[in-house]
Amino acid sequence: RFFRRCCIGIAVTTTLAAEPATATYHIAEISEVLTGYNFLTSAQFVEIRMKAGGQHLVSGTKLAAFDQAGVFFKILLTIPGDVASGADRRWLIATSEFEAASGIQADFELTEELPYFHGMVCWGDPVAGETDPANYVDCVSYGQYSGDPNIHTAAPTPISPSGYSIQRISDTNDSLADFVCGDPIT
Repeated sequence: RFFRRCCIGIAVTTTLAAEPATATYHIAEISEVLTGYNFLTSAQFVEIRMKAGGQHLVSGTKLAAFDQAGVFFKILLTIPGDVASGADRRWLIATSEFEAASGIQADFELTEELPYFHGMVCWGDPVAGETDPANYVDCVSYGQYSGDPNIHTAAPTPISPSGYSIQRISDTNDSLADFVCGDPIT
């Protein structure tokens, strides 16, 4: 049985930036991130929450990683398909190790690893350039991330999503209020 861990810290401030009006995925946010679970550093996931219906055409969007200093690291995954439509629809990008440890089936498999203790993860379709966080729909920075603030995250949460997730509980752009230590199995 998996158990819930508590963590102390403050959370990420994220803001949605609208992509072009023709985008059918831009009313969305990163809702949860895990970089290691049950002593498996490769058991990882990112959950995306679609905040409105009709935001399901996500094929070709990208999940990107930035290192602790805020420097673009790489595209971790180009989403190969679309997801079901619906307001408050959540979909999961996860490693096979997380799927095996949790018994939860991901919508898309992640084969590249997220920054483990410190970094930033961004999602969207960065047509204006994948190295600039402002070109994504949403980003979350965590741990001892020291990169410049951007339109998606003014300050990182010092919580490292290792062993437990960081989970969005509100969308106030207040680091303390928006993310808490989460239970990755729920």
